Amino acid sequence: SVEGYNDSSDAPVVTFKVKKAIALGVDDSSNLFVLDNDAREVITYDKQGVLVRRFGQEINDKLKDPTGMAILSDGSVIIADHGSESLKRWTNAGVYDRVLITSLPNVMEAPYKVKVDGKDLIYVWDDNLNAVSRFARDGSQKGSRLLKLRSKDAGEAKGKIAGFEIDAYDQVHLFNATTDQYEVFKWDDNGVPVNLFRYGRPSDDGCEGCFGKVSRIGLDQRSVSVQMIEGDLS
Repeated sequence: SVEGYNDSSDAPVVTFKVKKAIALGVDDSSNLFVLDNDAREVITYDKQGVLVRRFGQEINDKLKDPTGMAILSDGSVIIADHGSESLKRWTNAGVYDRVLITSLPNVMEAPYKVKVDGKDLIYVWDDNLNAVSRFARDGSQKGSRLLKLRSKDAGEAKGKIAGFEIDAYDQVHLFNATTDQYEVFKWDDNGVPVNLFRYGRPSDDGCEGCFGKVSRIGLDQRSVSVQMIEGDLS
C-alpha cells in the first residue's frame, strides 16, 4: 500500500491499495501516479484519493516489467519497461503515445530507472551498461557520453550504481556501491557529465562513519537533503 500524510499528522490521511509500488509521481494538479510492478501498470488517483485511471495493460505492447517512472512538465508519463528494453510514453490523460526510446547498443540497453529534470531532459539508469544516459523529451540522445562511476583501482570495472536522483538544479545524485561514495554530476555545455563532488570513503578502510552497503537513496527536493538506505529492500 501507499500512505499519504500531511504536515500536521503522524497518521496517514489516505491509503492507496496497490500490489507492489516501486515508483511514485505527482503532476501539477496533485494527481498521484503509482507504478505497480506486480500489476504491470500505472494507477492514478486524484488528491482526494479517488481512482482516476490505470494504464499499461490496455495496449497490444503491454508493459512487461516496468521498473521506473517519470512525469514530464506537461503531465505525460514516461515508463522504463525493463522487460521490453524500452521507454514508453503516455499522455497526461493516460492515452498511450508511443515507444519513446528503444534498445540501442552502448546507449540504452536495459532501462532500469528514469528521471526528468527541470528542462524535461530524460535521464536513464541502465543496469546492463551500469551507466546513466541523457535524452531530450523527443527521445533523441543529449550528449554522446554516458555517465559512468569510477572504480577503486585503475583497470577495474566501473563503479556500480546503487541509487539515482535528480535535484532542482538538474544535478545527478548517485551512490557508488563500489567505492561506497556519494557522488554528484552535471552535464556540461559540451554534453559531457562532470563530477561536482564526491563524499565518503570505502567502508573496508575501517573508518568511523563510513557509508555501509547503501542500496537506495532518496532526495528531499525542497532542502536538497539526502537519505540513504542500507541493506536489501527487495
